[in-house]
Amino acid sequence: MGGDGGGGGGGSVASFCMYSGYIVSAPPRAASRGIPNFVGAFTRAVGKRAELVEILCLPPIRFTTVDGMPTTVVSFTTDVPVFGKTWGEPLLLGPGSIHVAHTSEERISKRELSDAVEMYANVVKKLLAKN
Repeated sequence: MGGDGGGGGGGSVASFCMYSGYIVSAPPRAASRGIPNFVGAFTRAVGKRAELVEILCLPPIRFTTVDGMPTTVVSFTTDVPVFGKTWGEPLLLGPGSIHVAHTSEERISKRELSDAVEMYANVVKKLLAKN
């Protein structure tokens, strides 16, 4: 609790509060497949007592696969959907851990770097062979 900016003394209750964060949820069209829509649930739960403002919506994306390369589904975001198919079929791969990617803890060993060079060369060869 704190002052509301209106000159209230200690112990006063703020007239408003603000939360800034991010929420990952299923896109609205997923509701037709039985996946709950967060925005609808939020609105029903809080009514007019709160407002949800969408700043950025990045839809889920299915990446191209490369024979012999492992795949996985992750709950992290990427800006790849923004580019659409501008640069062709999207791939998302690289050395290191997604858990520290783009943070102050991001790093890879020399071995991972060397393995990555080999991995990228193999991916290029496989993609060229497909065409």
